[in-house]
Amino acid sequence: MTDHILKEIEKIGGWAEELIHKTQDMQQDDAQQVYAAAEELYHIWQAILNTEQLTSDEALQAMKELRRPLNTISGFTHPHVVSQYENIPDDIQKLYQRIQSSSARLVNEMMDALGI
Repeated sequence: MTDHILKEIEKIGGWAEELIHKTQDMQQDDAQQVYAAAEELYHIWQAILNTEQLTSDEALQAMKELRRPLNTISGFTHPHVVSQYENIPDDIQKLYQRIQSSSARLVNEMMDALGI
């Protein structure tokens, strides 16, 4: 389960990096925010995995730390935000949708893995 989570985070980072290269201006800035959040998320999750045994309080604290990058990813790829951009090609739309749906799944998978 936890290896799957790291792979999903890596996918989000890869899609965000692809967005950075395929977009311009404000869209590119947003994609860079998503990429940075994915990197932060990856490092936080790795630190959690390196912890021997989490107490329930530590698991809750870990989830709080994970929320910020997850919210950043979700916020910048939310359909209402993306709809502000004009003439988005289909391949770019699909990248946003992949990131959005993957980040939504990650929340549940991380909570399950942490036993929350």
